[in-house]
Amino acid sequence: MRVEGQLRTLQRRAAESAALPKRPVSRAAATEEGPSSGQEYRRLLSTAFARSLIGHGGLLLAPGVFQITPGFTYIHSSSNDIVINGFTVAPILVVGSIFSQRINRDDLLQSMQLTAGLPWDSQIDVSVPYGFEWTRTAEADNKQIDSRVSGIGDAQLTVSHQILHAHGSWPDLMASLRWKSDTGFDPYAAGAQSEVALGTGFNSYQASVTAITVNDPLVFYTTASYTWTAPRRQSIGRVSPGASAGIQLGMTVALNLDASMYFGYSQSFTESTHLNGMKVPNSYLSVGMLTIGVNYALGSDTTLVTNLGIGLTADAPDVQLNVQVPVLFGQ
Repeated sequence: MRVEGQLRTLQRRAAESAALPKRPVSRAAATEEGPSSGQEYRRLLSTAFARSLIGHGGLLLAPGVFQITPGFTYIHSSSNDIVINGFTVAPILVVGSIFSQRINRDDLLQSMQLTAGLPWDSQIDVSVPYGFEWTRTAEADNKQIDSRVSGIGDAQLTVSHQILHAHGSWPDLMASLRWKSDTGFDPYAAGAQSEVALGTGFNSYQASVTAITVNDPLVFYTTASYTWTAPRRQSIGRVSPGASAGIQLGMTVALNLDASMYFGYSQSFTESTHLNGMKVPNSYLSVGMLTIGVNYALGSDTTLVTNLGIGLTADAPDVQLNVQVPVLFGQ
């Protein structure tokens, strides 16, 4: 049994899903009942597939269709640092004290995202996170410093547009522009050790292009992105965060009428930060994440989305778990 291959067909069928029966027929039953039931099965599978594509940016909502997505993300990261408190008298000789620190950081972010389909193959997304963060710093002398904070993070606005529809060997192409604000409590405002930042303290702007290729029943994604962060004068001076370039490769496969799986890898490279025109040592970042996810249709309008990310580079979080429940309206 093959899934319909064109994303425009999937988009139209996603908009028609309100007319679908609540309990779709099984694949075996569709085969036994004849060609018309087989066609209905393909239509149902395409609709379930479309929900997964919408979640990963491979399909835009139809005009007048809205999606509200509550969710939460858990992130755990840890690091071992060597801290030197002294001065250097030779290239390999340090006078002073050397001690180690182990830092464990847990973030729990609750988010609410509103997505709206617009005319002319466009879409807009607005998301506002609310987070809790707990950081534990253990030193070699058995001292531990705990830091906790909760509050609003950095809000984001994204506008997406389909710039090319698949034809021949050309894939579907989606272009997106994203603005990340500085609404969250930033690290430069955190004066005491007990205060932890929930935001970056900077406005950033990201441009990305996603290519989507359908090979029934698989969909392949390739996303290239570039992020520029606006410099800003902080309490320590003028800070210019480095620009970032990234690539993401992913694949969605339909398992049955209600479920699909996602496999992806993302890699980003961030240039060094500059402080008052001088490069900050060891501020270059390379972040690689492997992601495995499952989408399950809870009803004609509601989907359960789970993604587990595993950090593969030293700068990436150790574990990232994301759970969302998108709900469609107006279809």
